Amino acid sequence: MKYKTGRISSRKIDLDAIDFAVDTALSWEGSFPAIGKGDYLVTIGHINGDPESVLVSRRYTCAANTEEAAKIAFDAFAERHGYETTIGTACWTERVDIVTK
Repeated sequence: MKYKTGRISSRKIDLDAIDFAVDTALSWEGSFPAIGKGDYLVTIGHINGDPESVLVSRRYTCAANTEEAAKIAFDAFAERHGYETTIGTACWTERVDIVTK
């Protein structure tokens, strides 16, 4: 899967602009932790609307690099929207940025 990669400061991320966050631990007690170094911001495009931003937290996922973050975000996005990922291209990863601070 080809997509752009980059780096972004946590100060430049607007939490209100993030469509959803991937959390596999379910242990943050209702208040998602502040975005920080090592998190990933993944942009997913799809055929039914504008691209969406997905936050992949280093605290609650096993993402150790951009490829793993892209896969986690893509799978979560496809499941959330009911897209079949084995047929056609209903959704795709556009960009993965690692949060630097």
